[in-house]
Amino acid sequence: MGYSASPIEGGSTTTWELDQLQINGEPVTVPMVAVKSDKTVTETTTLSTGTKITISVTSNRGDNGSSAIRYYRMDVENCYENLTVSAGNLVGHNHKELVFKHLNGVSDPKYYKIKNGKGDWFDLKPGSLVERASGNNYTDPIRFKKADGYQMPHISYTKKDGTKLQEDDDFKTGEDAFVEYLIKNESGFKGVSYENWQASSDGYYYFCGTKALQNYMNAAPAQGVVLVNIQASPIKYGINYVSGAGRTQDGVQISPNLTDIEDMPAYQNGGENGYNCENHQKVLISNQQPVDKTGRFIFDHWEVLTAETQDDGTGCPTETVKKLADGNPLTYAEGESLQCSGDSIAAVQDCLYYDRDKDRKILTLRAVWKAREERDAIPYMVNFYVSYKENGETVTKKIKSRTHMVNPGARVVADLYQYEDGKKQLSANIQNVLSGDNETGSAYDGEYRIDDEKTTKGIDNVTVDNNTVNIYLVKVEKEDPSKPSDPVTPTDPSKPTDPSQPMDSSQQTTSAATSSAQSSSQQTADDAAATGDNFAPVLWIATAAAALAGIGVVLAGSRRKKQ
Repeated sequence: MGYSASPIEGGSTTTWELDQLQINGEPVTVPMVAVKSDKTVTETTTLSTGTKITISVTSNRGDNGSSAIRYYRMDVENCYENLTVSAGNLVGHNHKELVFKHLNGVSDPKYYKIKNGKGDWFDLKPGSLVERASGNNYTDPIRFKKADGYQMPHISYTKKDGTKLQEDDDFKTGEDAFVEYLIKNESGFKGVSYENWQASSDGYYYFCGTKALQNYMNAAPAQGVVLVNIQASPIKYGINYVSGAGRTQDGVQISPNLTDIEDMPAYQNGGENGYNCENHQKVLISNQQPVDKTGRFIFDHWEVLTAETQDDGTGCPTETVKKLADGNPLTYAEGESLQCSGDSIAAVQDCLYYDRDKDRKILTLRAVWKAREERDAIPYMVNFYVSYKENGETVTKKIKSRTHMVNPGARVVADLYQYEDGKKQLSANIQNVLSGDNETGSAYDGEYRIDDEKTTKGIDNVTVDNNTVNIYLVKVEKEDPSKPSDPVTPTDPSKPTDPSQPMDSSQQTTSAATSSAQSSSQQTADDAAATGDNFAPVLWIATAAAALAGIGVVLAGSRRKKQ
C-alpha cells in the first residue's frame, strides 16, 4: 500500500506530512522525515491482536512548500482481522505542533490546554498532537506519573529526522533550554534542573516548553513540528540471600552460627537486563536450601527485609522484616515466585535499594531456621581430599565439602566407583570434583586412586555425631622410565594337577557357581559403593540374587545326573 502527501493543486505552498495514525482504535507509530532528506525512515507497530504494521516514508527532496512530496508505504503482516483506519492527521509544514512519539514507562500522561476559554487536562497517547498556537501556550505544562517498575524517565525534544534538540539537561541545539522541569507546590510551580527533578506531592512529574522552543518552531516553516519523547527504562532487579546466622530470641539462639551454615543460595542477577517488568517479570526463588552442618537447626523459609536508602537511592537491607497489611511477615518458600510488576512489586517498594556495582535494585531474603526435632532430617557431610607430591613433599588438602540431608539412622554409602565398558574406574562424581567442580576451582590432572585406609566407605547409622564421609584421593606417581628397575626373580613353576582323577560333574558345577557368586559379590560390593550418598539396598539384593543363581545352577546339575 502506498500513499503520497504533496502540495494541493492550485498553487498551495504547504507541504503535508502524516503525523498521526490509528488502526482499529490503536495508535500506530508514524515515521517522519525532512523533505530534504534522502533517507527512508521506517517504524513498526504490533497491535494487541498480533497484527504487525510497518510504515515507511521517503521524500523526493523537492523544494519545501512547493514541489516536495512524501511517499508512504504500509506493510501488513500476521493479519487475521479486518483493518480500519480509525484516526489520522496530516500536518502542514508551517503548522505548530508537538507530536508525542514515545510514552514509555509512564502512567496517566496528560497535557494542559485552553478550550472554550477554560483550561483543562487532556489525555496523551503515542501519536497525540498538541497544538502550540491559537491561544495555547508553549509554557502550558505536561504531566505524568512514573509507572511501577520503571526508572526515572528521560525527556527529549527532537526534529522529525530524530536529531535531538535537548535531552534531559543536555542542550543539543543552541545555548537555551527547550524544556523546563517543574515541581508543583501550593503557590504554583518551581523550576528545577533535571538532576533535582522529582514527583510533586500529587505524584505527578511536570514539565513544559520554553520561549526558546517557541522561537525555534517559529524560525522557519519546516520547524513547525517537534517530536516529544518520554521514555523510561525498566528497573533491573536482583535477589540477594542472607543466612540469618547467630540470631537470638529472649536470650535463646534461634539460628546456626555462620561458620556452620553451608549451601547458601547465590545472588541472582536475573541475566543481562535483570529481572524486570517488561520481558523478565517472573522471579523464581532459589530451590537450594541452606544447611546447618551441626544438625541443630533446619531451614524453614525466607522472609523479606526492608531497606534503608540514601538520597541517591543506594542503601542496604535492615534487620526489620516486611509486614503485610494483616501484620504477618512477608515470606517465601523455596521455589516460590514473585512478579516484577503490579501489586507484587508495589508491595516491596520499601524493601528495595540500589546497588551501584551490580546496577540493580536489590531485594533481600533472610533465612528463617527452626530447631531440629528428633524426627526431622539431619545432615551428613562428604569431604573430598587430594594428596600429591610437590617439590618432593606430600601435600594433602580438602578441596570440596558437600552437605546432604537424610533421616536419622539412615545408611549411606560413599560414591567411589563406576563401571564403563566393563572397566572399573572412579565415579563420575569424583571425576567432576577432580576436573574443577571444587572450592579451589582447579583441575587436578593425572591419575588418582582411592586411599582405602583413610576413606570412609559409608555410615551404617547416621546421627548428628556420626555424619561425616571423608574421601581421600591419592595421585598415582608414574615411575621414571629412565631408571631401570631391579630384575624380578623368577618363581618356580606350579606343579600340574593329576589328570588321571577327573572332577565329578556336580562338583564342577558347584565350584563354578561358587566362583561366579564370589565374583558377582565382589562386583556388587563395588557397585554399592558407587550408588551415591543415599542408602543403597542394591548391595544386599544383588548378593542374594547371585546366591540364588548359584543354587539354581546346582539344582539343574542334579537333575541331569538323575536322568
